Amino acid sequence: MKHKLMFKLLMATLVLFATCGLGAAATFDMAGPYLNVGISNTGGLIDDNLNVGLQFDKTGTSNFTNAPDILTPGTPFEFYAVGINGVDKGANGFLFQPNPNYAMTTTQVAPLIGSTVGTVGGVAGLAITTQTTVVSGKAVLFNVDFINYTGAPMTVQYARGLDPDPDYAQYESFSTINSISAGKVTALGPLSGIAISIVDLTGGGVPTIQAYGTGAFGWATDLATLSIPQAAGNYGNADSSINMYWNLGTIAPYQSKELSFEYEVSAVPLPPSLMLFAPGLFGLVGLRKRFFG
Repeated sequence: MKHKLMFKLLMATLVLFATCGLGAAATFDMAGPYLNVGISNTGGLIDDNLNVGLQFDKTGTSNFTNAPDILTPGTPFEFYAVGINGVDKGANGFLFQPNPNYAMTTTQVAPLIGSTVGTVGGVAGLAITTQTTVVSGKAVLFNVDFINYTGAPMTVQYARGLDPDPDYAQYESFSTINSISAGKVTALGPLSGIAISIVDLTGGGVPTIQAYGTGAFGWATDLATLSIPQAAGNYGNADSSINMYWNLGTIAPYQSKELSFEYEVSAVPLPPSLMLFAPGLFGLVGLRKRFFG
């Protein structure tokens, strides 16, 4: 364990040093059989050229030519946020760069299943290493390592979230049917039948749904809001973000904690009652349009 931590500290130091020297970090796309994922130079999803956010090919044949993109319509939105000792360091990701609280670089490494990217950042004495993998199933796996490289203990909070628009490509609708269950928050496109979930693999995650208009970027990204628990259940049809918050507790000096979660995408058979309801729903919710900028 000691050797593993020393290796983590060494790698974090080397990559942070490289980031300071090189300035700009990489942005690129990576793909598996079902999902094509864009990576921004700040370590969030959606590449900096706005080519790819999160595309889904139902056939599992890596055919993304006409595959819907869940993240890029309207105002592209996917983020992570970090808090240290109760102080919110702000959000980072496609919409939030440059954030002076973060030093970040991205590096593409050898594929495991699909493709993998390693990202390392520093926030006020905290090194954050995120390995993002497009797995053979319909999921993007995140393994996040938090390393306290100061001589004092620190408490750490973390959140991740996105605004999914699975119905936009075919129906020009931004609304999703949003629900919460134990350790999971889901947005379902009622017209396309495409669902995306954030799934907590570590435990202790707080799933939330935030309606459009609740934050500076359209949806809430502050940890004070995202840490408020919401009861399990169906939260109805709206243009909402889905999020997951974790309080990692105290990390001792020169120690680390790990966190794992997934973005899972699936094609859900729609019940007959919803199919009958869909045409009227499309007429009502497909009218409002958001714009990036």
